[in-house]
Amino acid sequence: MVTGAHVRPQDLGALPPNGELHRSVPPLQVPARANAFLTHGGMGSTLKGLYFDLSMVAESRGFDQDRHAAILAARGIGRHLPPAEVAPQRLRAEALNVVDAASVAERLAALKLRIRVTGGAAEAADLDRGDLTGGRTCGLSRGPGQPRAAPP
Repeated sequence: MVTGAHVRPQDLGALPPNGELHRSVPPLQVPARANAFLTHGGMGSTLKGLYFDLSMVAESRGFDQDRHAAILAARGIGRHLPPAEVAPQRLRAEALNVVDAASVAERLAALKLRIRVTGGAAEAADLDRGDLTGGRTCGLSRGPGQPRAAPP
């Protein structure tokens, strides 16, 4: 668990035997070793989870997070828990469910490959905007070394 600078470790209580507590870590170190990702569902976190092939449970808090969490659930690659439904036991159960589901693993593997070979965030931006515009994209994705196209 990464606490940041404002959480006191003694306020969290005892950790499980396999738990680790850190004030900070390099941002890509934890996802590379994780099996699941408990996230707020923001775009950066969602893309990181997809890039690292992580089953996700998203507790959205509004803005774009609600939409991303709903898409994770609708596409069968994660679960969306509204804040009112979040409890430690429920988070654990949902995380274990998505980690153990073969269908989730298959979908995540396919998406990870697609993200890594098609332009990552730029491709995701076009997919996201395509959802909003009935399939029309804004032309923001680009290949390596290609300049970003101006929106139509």
